[in-house]
Amino acid sequence: MPLASFIIRGRNEAHNLKKLFPALISQTERDYEFIYVDNESKDDSIRVATQYGARIISIPKNEFSYPKALNRGAEEAKGRFLVILSAHSFPMSNGWLSSGLHHFKASDVAGVYGPTCAYEDSPTIEKIDKFPGTFQWILRKIIPPKIVRRVSVGVLGFTNAIVPKSLWETHQFDESYARGGEDGEWARYFIGRGYYLVKDPAFAVRHAHYISTPRMLLAQYRYWNETAHPQEFNRDKFSFRKDYERYK
Repeated sequence: MPLASFIIRGRNEAHNLKKLFPALISQTERDYEFIYVDNESKDDSIRVATQYGARIISIPKNEFSYPKALNRGAEEAKGRFLVILSAHSFPMSNGWLSSGLHHFKASDVAGVYGPTCAYEDSPTIEKIDKFPGTFQWILRKIIPPKIVRRVSVGVLGFTNAIVPKSLWETHQFDESYARGGEDGEWARYFIGRGYYLVKDPAFAVRHAHYISTPRMLLAQYRYWNETAHPQEFNRDKFSFRKDYERYK
């Protein structure tokens, strides 16, 4: 049984997977497996994931939702911990995984997550928007991990998070939050039962969508706010993103 199971969701992400998998196999913690949940990609995503030893789970385009993809991956996972990662989320260091897993020495930790930083080639407005995450990463040796006992937008974001599989078996990701927000619902469930979360600056990733105008930024925040409640999955809701074509 591996210590951790990476569950990576993606559609037409071959270019990003070619960067992501090398970053994962360079981690200092090596006791893991890869599970790639593919959403009917038309590019080489499956070939790239297979090349790195990932087990492939395929979901048809018209059946996809965020929580469904995670639940399918979790069902197949053999690890004690589920490491949830977007196919375009890139760890910031080789010690990223061990930094996150370290917190589960405490039995009442339900999940670990970290800040997100812009890409090096992100537009200026996106870099400004994500500066708080970048600031936390830069000062990770000074800023201590934060104990989180209340849920707000971004808490336990499943762009980069770790949860124990044993807790997932108790309460799976709510598939009524098809458009996203299953992370917040899951966090609320366990915080309400006495658990807490940890936000660790050392568990940061680069994760962005090339938001380049104030209008796009406002649309992104509007989308995030909508995920506070159950919503049906709708690809057209991503049309404000520059990388929208990949999701269509």
